Amino acid sequence: SSGINAEWPLRPGKIFLPTVDVRDVADAHISALTATDAAGKRIIVHSKNMWLKDIAMLVHDNFADQGYKIHTRDMPDWALAIAAKMSKSARFISNSIGKSITYDNTKMNTILGIEGREVGQAIIDMCYSMVELKLASKKGKYVSNVTYLDDTELSFDNILMF
Repeated sequence: SSGINAEWPLRPGKIFLPTVDVRDVADAHISALTATDAAGKRIIVHSKNMWLKDIAMLVHDNFADQGYKIHTRDMPDWALAIAAKMSKSARFISNSIGKSITYDNTKMNTILGIEGREVGQAIIDMCYSMVELKLASKKGKYVSNVTYLDDTELSFDNILMF
């Protein structure tokens, strides 16, 4: 929620994040229960890697007109190095600067039959869900795109019940 709530004025832009839609993870678990070829195998569920800067720009492009201030400026590497001396989370992040990792999701596709949702839309959906779950603040110009609620109030407690 810190990104959509603009809690940080800068963010490390040279961070490469593996991304997957949580709905694909759920589908993978269900498929793994029924796919005979999945027994005893470890299967990576992964859609795409994205730079944190690209994620910030995507969220900015979709939420700025709703009153959200999404910071898109990069934190200089030297500032992150200083923060890493004082914070364990900054230290963890600083060790990842500029590094990319490649994952092979062939088994996800061939054994489980999952192609994966478009990651950009998954990130936008996640942001909307965070606002609806009150994990991020609702701004005055916010317009919900959530269509799965019907008349049921969405709360974190209700989701944990499922």
